[in-house]
Amino acid sequence: MDKEKALKKEIVIRIPNTGLYYLVLKRIYDCKISKDKNEIIPMKKVTTKITSSFQIKKPKCFELLLFLQDMSLIKVIFGHGISLNYDIHEDEIKI
Repeated sequence: MDKEKALKKEIVIRIPNTGLYYLVLKRIYDCKISKDKNEIIPMKKVTTKITSSFQIKKPKCFELLLFLQDMSLIKVIFGHGISLNYDIHEDEIKI
């Protein structure tokens, strides 16, 4: 039991809420419909939100999403969408 609790510790990252990475993560987080952390957000919804918010092309958007996946913040499920590995509360990102 104690080992399970130790493994479930949350990691809190403080990113300035004026930084671009915070804004990207916030925009993606805003695409969620429910509070379920395992919800899959449709890829079209995410790419539309990011490309229109930051005026970048789709290839750069996918590059950004793959970068966030490398950072373990999201999981890209090709053909479906993305799953978030974080929650945002004010200026904190909890993994």
